[in-house]
Amino acid sequence: MAVLETKKIFQITKAALDAVFPEFCIRCEKEGELLCGQCRLQIQTKVLHERCPFCERITSTGSVCRRCTRFESLDGAVALAQYAELGVRRLLRNWKYASDVRCGSEIEKLIRRVLVNNYLPDLPWVIVPASLHRARARQRGFDQAHELADIIAKQTEWPIMDCLVRSKRTVPQARAGQNRAQVGQLRGIYRVTGQAPEYVLLIDDVLTTGATLDAAAHELKQAGSECVWALTMARGT
Repeated sequence: MAVLETKKIFQITKAALDAVFPEFCIRCEKEGELLCGQCRLQIQTKVLHERCPFCERITSTGSVCRRCTRFESLDGAVALAQYAELGVRRLLRNWKYASDVRCGSEIEKLIRRVLVNNYLPDLPWVIVPASLHRARARQRGFDQAHELADIIAKQTEWPIMDCLVRSKRTVPQARAGQNRAQVGQLRGIYRVTGQAPEYVLLIDDVLTTGATLDAAAHELKQAGSECVWALTMARGT
């Protein structure tokens, strides 16, 4: 009875709020819901797995090209969508910067469209979230890297190891504009706790320049990881 009463109260409250503050689709801005059915179908989740994550040279698998391997620590990267895709971009922004947890549910639905295993080397991966700094996680109320890691773990059944700690706070790269950090400039922002896994799949929301994920890969390799790839929801600026 208590559950039914709680559900009824939620429905009444939501109806009242919708009447005063009508909801609009974040993609087409039509009144109705957070993401309308038509926009949900139109959002493209084309997997980006055929280019070097740093210089965009074609590598067929998403691995780092021979030239970039001389300078970078990350071994490869796969993204599930383009950041330029309006629906994906607005879902991520509202999720992170407005702490709208409903966006997380929509992102999970998009991830379910993709068989992640098919786009990565066949290795015994251990999922490691590229954690936020604790102060930023408290500010947002959650850590999107951890949320995404849980989603990927459920789909793939790969284990999660939370061994990467963000020790320095930096400007979010998706919002940094022309001041985005380049590869190598963010090394030292992470530290590894305990034993690093041999094969790491780093999880984050967006790959922009690759500086943040490469900084994480650098620390993991210093701590003993042999191979580090990244999997992000989106890629681009």
